This record gives sequence, C-alpha cells and structure tokens, in this order.
Amino acid sequence: MSYGTLVQKYCSFKNIYDKTNIEGFSYFNTNNIIIGYPSDIKIQNSYDGSVNLIITDNTNNPLLINSRFSALDLNKYKIISRFGKNNSNIYEKDTIVSSTSLYKTYSKFPNLECNLNYGGNLKVGRYAFYIKYSDQDGNETNIAAESKLVNVY
Repeated sequence: MSYGTLVQKYCSFKNIYDKTNIEGFSYFNTNNIIIGYPSDIKIQNSYDGSVNLIITDNTNNPLLINSRFSALDLNKYKIISRFGKNNSNIYEKDTIVSSTSLYKTYSKFPNLECNLNYGGNLKVGRYAFYIKYSDQDGNETNIAAESKLVNVY
C-alpha cells in the first residue's frame, strides 16, 4: 500500500494494468470507454474504504470505476490494493468496457463454485435454503433463489 498527501490538483487514477509499462500500471483515461454528454457522476464509498465513481448519461450503460484511493485524516490518502486471485479495482486495457459497466455481461457462462460445510446437528424438520452469489472479493448479492422445503429426519 502506498500513502501520500492529498493536494488540490487534477491527477488521473493509476488503475489500468499495463504489461508494457515498467511500473505495471498506467493512468485511466476515457479513450477506451464511451461517455455521452451531459453525464452525471456520483461518488460512492466502496466496502474496502476506497471510492467508486458512478458515471451515467442518457445513452450508455452506467459505469462504475473504482479509484483505488481512500482519503485519510490530515489530508492523507492511501492506495488500496485488493489481494486475491482477481484484483477487481485494477482494470486491463482489453476488458475495460466490460469491467467498468455497472450491468455485467458475459460472453460465456461464469464458473460457479459451491461452498458447503458438512456436519452439524440439525433438528428434525423442514428447511429452506437461500442462495446468494459472491464475487472473488467476497461481495454478496441479495438472496437470488430459495430452495423448496427439504425434509431432515
């Protein structure tokens, strides 16, 4: 994590993964995404303390762009790097349009993994199971499905 001092000047987000750059990252710009005029930008806190920008216009799908920075006290900030298989606040040049779109679309079916815990001590009765989806960062959806009643003997 890198830290710095907040200043009142324009600076692009450094959240594009770039294999050709020595540092590994390049600055975000709007050459690869379509934003109509006029557009509206809302600021949203992300679950990890960083800041999201939600950009909407009257033509295109809304975009959600994570800035990777989190404001701290005393005019300081820190760059948030999410660890794991998929660092979802860093975008790749080839997939920036699909990665920043608030409405996710897929060209193939996503791989779903089911995590079940075995064991326990359920009392005899009828149970309903509620299914949620989560991404690799651990963000969960609302309840997506409810099972039929399951009898436990």
